Amino acid sequence: MTPPVPPLEGIDGGTARPCGLRGAPDATTVGVTAGHGSRDGGVVVDVLEGVGIVVLSGRILPGAAPEPGAGCDAMLHALTVEVVLSRPVGDRIVVDAATGRAWEHGQRRGRGQSQGG
Repeated sequence: MTPPVPPLEGIDGGTARPCGLRGAPDATTVGVTAGHGSRDGGVVVDVLEGVGIVVLSGRILPGAAPEPGAGCDAMLHALTVEVVLSRPVGDRIVVDAATGRAWEHGQRRGRGQSQGG
């Protein structure tokens, strides 16, 4: 299946891939869950809306610089960000910008789960 939107190029450590989406199709607010590390400053989700599509893109915010000699705890923290839309999702396709794949409402993705839409 061809993604409805081409995926972002050059996914790096600053890209937060969404792993969950919640909200009713008639709602103007959706919750997007994405992960970040313990030393990161959190997650921001950007949205681009069109007539038939909603594109969600997550970014990891920079955190404070680690102290000299401090190690990484390798923890992934899930954070749900509320995204306000200009109108209800309705029958528009919701797309993950990192993969170009469509989301279903209530769908969760994680390690070992299919990234298919």
